[in-house]
Amino acid sequence: MARGLQGIIRFRRYQVDEARRALGILLGHAVELERRAAALEREIRDEQQAAAANPREAGFIYGPYAAQAIRRRSHLARASAEVESNISRAQDEVRQEFRSLKVFEIAQENRDIKELKEEERVQQAILDEVGLQIRRRREGP
Repeated sequence: MARGLQGIIRFRRYQVDEARRALGILLGHAVELERRAAALEREIRDEQQAAAANPREAGFIYGPYAAQAIRRRSHLARASAEVESNISRAQDEVRQEFRSLKVFEIAQENRDIKELKEEERVQQAILDEVGLQIRRRREGP
């Protein structure tokens, strides 16, 4: 029976690892989105400085750029919110899988303790019997 639990425990560990991997991928996406948002903000700041330095040409060029930058910023914000939502769900999944794993690990630990106690009881019974036989031999017939 313990062998059956070992298989389940191995499967549950695999499930926990898979959930952690999925969470790691999502966290990587979140970091990438943050990097892209920071790069966009630097780009916007640089374009604003360039527009301030040459206002005559900037009037024709900066307007469409600003509209596009606003759309990109909005898209990044939506993507970031979606990834954060997915991260929250993935964290819940990791916690749930880990709890499930712990249930089986604790059950296996309890079985191991029970088997060890039974083994100790049998060993003690054998030692008791040996002690009784020695006592009987010493006392004689």
